[in-house]
Amino acid sequence: MRYLILGVTEARDETGAPLPIGGARLRALLAALALRAGHPASVAELADDVWGDDPPQDAPAALQALVARLRRALGGRDTVHAAPTGGYRLAAARDDVDLHRFSRLAAQGDRELAADPATAARTLRTALSLWRGPALADLAEPARTAHAAAPEARRSAVLRRRIEADLRGGATAPAELLPEIEALVHESPYDEPLRAQQLRALRAAGRPADALAAYERTRRALADGLGTDPGPELTALHAELLRPRPPQARPPQARTPQDPPGEPTADTGHPPEAPRGNLRPRLNSFVGREPELASLHGDLTRLRLITLTGPGGSGKTRLAEHAAAAHPEPGWLVELARLDHPAAVPGAVLSALGLRENSLVAREAPAPTAATDPTSRLVEHCAHRSLLLVLDNCEHVVEAAAELTERLLTHCPGVRVLATSREPLGIPGETVRPVEPLPPDPAHRLFADRGAAARAGFTVDEDPAAVAEICARLDGLPLAIELAAARLRLLTPRQIADRLVETELDNLRAALHTTTVDDVDVESAQRLAFALGWFWWLRNYRGEGAEWTARILALTPAHPPEGTPAYWRRMRLQVFDMFLLAESNSAERFRTPEYRELAVHIKTAFRHGSPETAVFPGILWPATSFLTGDVLEFHADLDQSVENCRRHAGDWELGVVLMLRTHVAIDVTGGLPTVDADLAELHTIAQRVGDRWTRAQVASAAGEIALSRGRYAEARTEFEECLRLAREVGAHVEAPFAIARIAEAAYSAGDLDDAERLLAEADEESDQHGGVYDVSAYARLLAAMLALQRGDAVRARNECELARVQTERITVPAQLTAGLATVDAVLTARERGPEAALGVIGPALSTAVAARCAERVLAGMAEAAARFLADADRPAEAVRAFAAATAWRAGQPRSAPEATVVEGLPERTRALLGPDRWAREEAAGAALTPAGLATALTAD
Repeated sequence: MRYLILGVTEARDETGAPLPIGGARLRALLAALALRAGHPASVAELADDVWGDDPPQDAPAALQALVARLRRALGGRDTVHAAPTGGYRLAAARDDVDLHRFSRLAAQGDRELAADPATAARTLRTALSLWRGPALADLAEPARTAHAAAPEARRSAVLRRRIEADLRGGATAPAELLPEIEALVHESPYDEPLRAQQLRALRAAGRPADALAAYERTRRALADGLGTDPGPELTALHAELLRPRPPQARPPQARTPQDPPGEPTADTGHPPEAPRGNLRPRLNSFVGREPELASLHGDLTRLRLITLTGPGGSGKTRLAEHAAAAHPEPGWLVELARLDHPAAVPGAVLSALGLRENSLVAREAPAPTAATDPTSRLVEHCAHRSLLLVLDNCEHVVEAAAELTERLLTHCPGVRVLATSREPLGIPGETVRPVEPLPPDPAHRLFADRGAAARAGFTVDEDPAAVAEICARLDGLPLAIELAAARLRLLTPRQIADRLVETELDNLRAALHTTTVDDVDVESAQRLAFALGWFWWLRNYRGEGAEWTARILALTPAHPPEGTPAYWRRMRLQVFDMFLLAESNSAERFRTPEYRELAVHIKTAFRHGSPETAVFPGILWPATSFLTGDVLEFHADLDQSVENCRRHAGDWELGVVLMLRTHVAIDVTGGLPTVDADLAELHTIAQRVGDRWTRAQVASAAGEIALSRGRYAEARTEFEECLRLAREVGAHVEAPFAIARIAEAAYSAGDLDDAERLLAEADEESDQHGGVYDVSAYARLLAAMLALQRGDAVRARNECELARVQTERITVPAQLTAGLATVDAVLTARERGPEAALGVIGPALSTAVAARCAERVLAGMAEAAARFLADADRPAEAVRAFAAATAWRAGQPRSAPEATVVEGLPERTRALLGPDRWAREEAAGAALTPAGLATALTAD
């Protein structure tokens, strides 16, 4: 096995094929263990590396669950060992990890450098080839920065030593080394040994003049930045450059008969051509501005002054450079952004044209004399020439740029000017061409192009919704899009989009802090909370929303006058507080006298119906009954809330409550036949409202209904539509849930392999966003059921335990409890026999009946009981349980796994009882209610 942590974490088997390590936290755990290959890592160290500053409440249990998943991904328990002193150790040699192999090769190359530079260069090149991206990219912050600092510094040092080895060995052409050296110089402008390598490479490439110019730039940089002169190594190199080596004698080339008299021979060559400008080709492609570029080409053939205007980062400079490069006249780029003084503009143009001995631009212009006036020199130089001046970033010296441009255009008929500025120059003859933000399609293509350069193989198809969100949030500004795409070396598109949201969210957090701490304004804080409430819910900031809501409630007067605006703001805030808390707390938190009293107070206020009761988040008030355990009231309150919204609210609010009622009805006894009218109305509302979250929720409801009725292909289509829309809108909690429901559709249809693949995808999505304990618990239940189908009892038991760990943090739905109990009963039957299993399934069925679980859930439990009864040689009771389950299904088909539970059961029991007795027991069973069967099963 090989473990790669110099970039995105990977594990590869002995053939080199990558293993599926799904989920950011799973990759972080593997990276943390590989970092310490051969040594154990403590639980505390691993928790810091995996979760950073936001560890789960029970980090050891969460870590144990992650280790179990990692073992499965790597191929077994032997891949990760539990340390006797606590913690875990990866079963790998140091050289199996690319980071440690890099360190070994780096040390080897250092030893080889003095004696054999060519071999050292090969060794160091091999070491550097192990890097695929930033070290330990998957670790959480601040652990990643702390652990990666030393390897990143070592990488930089190895790159420099490899360049040194290439310079000494001579196997690589010096000119080929210059781009690498110049990139390093840009990162470390005051690094003198690096600057010395640059001078040596330029000299070896036959460019002594460029080497002298580079020395001059280095001297100025050191003087301006550090107030120092070059050190001995640079000074000695400079002296050598000033004493060039004598040219080797070359025999004169004889004139041939074909040489015309008076023409120079090949020995002297042709006179040098006039310079073609100073535009340098960019290293990356030009994407997204093709229409503007074509238009600009036409403009430059007939217009003499064009100004590209637009905000910073809109791509004015790149567009101007590409247009000038394609123009037939020489193009000269004049960079004005560095100038501090408007009077320095003419001198900057002189420097760009190469008309000064010192090519460094003066930041402050000296007072000109008649002989040295730069504007006069420019007019004299350009008067009889044809050229294109690109004046870049004119906005902060716009008056000086305008004055110079007008004079040049007046006195130099062959000059054209292409300016970029945030505002026009405002002189006669100017044509202004605004550079607008990129439309979506070109913006996405730009992100794709720069993304592929940052991370090989990247395409927009990886996450088109996230890319669209990134480009939209960055207002289509090319520079911002390019900078965002560069972060793909470390982050996924969704992570980049989320961090952009975080940046916006920081401003809102500051406003909340101001209104609750710095300058307390309770009403403003309440309004901010209501405005942000949907965002907190949609983007999974529910824990943070609960904290802000609690803080604002603490500042809100406890008993404002009933019926006043202040009263209703407090009531809506209390509803939202309970709703947000339910996402990360067990039901027990809300089953206290205090919360029951609060729920009664809320319901009393909202049940009467008024415009105030039909506003988000107040429309969620029926959920208080569910949280406090008053299930019967919950359903009645939902009906009341629907009527309130019909009278007083808009389509969106009515849609939210109808969706809540529909989702609840699917999961309760007698609810499935009632959902069709609500679903039809929801489809109509979704068409009118049109927002993607509403459409996603309607698709989810339609998928659940299809799943309950055994239409698994239809269910999958609906859940896939829900997933697409949820990703587009950034509903992070909905996405993993939709994937898990697609997995359930595949499982129900009998495609276990696809179900397992989808569950791994759901796990990865859940790990990426965190805090989705309900989805994780449901996915673990489904994984346990899948393991049972494959005959893997050990894994099924482990998955059940992991699910129960997740349920400790949520208000557990009754159908999830029933599912876990059913799996537990099946495992008990395998471990201790069918009678023991009946002791589990009977009470579990009673609990599910009391919680009003849906008929298909109750039927699945009854069918498991029928199987246990048959295996316990109680065929008559088995027939009754089986017949009861069939009656409850009311014609709805069994899923493929459910069919295997009762496979052969009718034939087996009929053979034991005989046809007549079997028919009598079947009739008796068909008349049984769920409560009646539960009573029979628990009678013993």
